[in-house]
Amino acid sequence: MGQKQRLTIARVLIKKSKIILFDEAMSSLDNESQDYIKKCIEEISKTHTVITIGHRLSTVINADEIIVVKDGKISGRGSHSSLLDKNVMYQSLYETELDVKVSGAKTHLLYNR
Repeated sequence: MGQKQRLTIARVLIKKSKIILFDEAMSSLDNESQDYIKKCIEEISKTHTVITIGHRLSTVINADEIIVVKDGKISGRGSHSSLLDKNVMYQSLYETELDVKVSGAKTHLLYNR
């Protein structure tokens, strides 16, 4: 698993693009492959502009900026912690994916797959 994603990342690096778009780059991956691809994307993001589209928060949770879209409109924008504090939709997605309840302004659960 993850062979297609690894080849895609290699192609991107060969082309030396300044802006890179990953659309569901980690869909249908096992945890080991997902961790590998996440590390590759984190490394690439040090020298490139990276835009990641994902339906799972685990794929975008460490992004500098997360944009939450609902019905084609932006419903929230910010870091993971700021969205968790202020955006009800993001909180709901987080609670559903991680099966936790966000109480008060912050949760102390750190997400690490």
